[in-house]
Amino acid sequence: QKALVGVADGTYTFLIDPSQPQALQLGASHLDIPANAVCDLASTSYGPAYWNDSCALQRDTFTVTAVVRNAATDHPSVDFEPALRFSPDASVGLYLYVTNDATLDASRTVKYCNATGCVDESVNDPSVTSNVDLVNRVVFRRIKHFSGFIVLSLTDTVDATLTVF
Repeated sequence: QKALVGVADGTYTFLIDPSQPQALQLGASHLDIPANAVCDLASTSYGPAYWNDSCALQRDTFTVTAVVRNAATDHPSVDFEPALRFSPDASVGLYLYVTNDATLDASRTVKYCNATGCVDESVNDPSVTSNVDLVNRVVFRRIKHFSGFIVLSLTDTVDATLTVF
């Protein structure tokens, strides 16, 4: 499969002003963060038990690094640093571009990945259910935190051929 123009792995660094809306291009993929959506980096608890907890908001600018891998495949992934979470009142959208029309169907989902594996968070939280835009070849969903994310089918698992981290 040929790599498309603008569809490449890469590292992206952004200076974030949390008081302003952010539209971050990650090659052919992108992330939309509304204003006042980031929880305070110094004081907010992190982990699945806290995704829906209210939080004090981040006021100071900070840097985000996003590493995109597998961009020209059926399984694009992105890993964000630092780990952080978003206010449950905000709707942050992650849009991952998929290059192969033949494998893009409604079974594609954006799974959350950490060092122990990848999970479909929508099983326990329907507000983060993935959607597929076949026309624009994008799989997208709301995210409540920064970590690693990958496009897989409902039954796919990550193996040695797919690098998320």
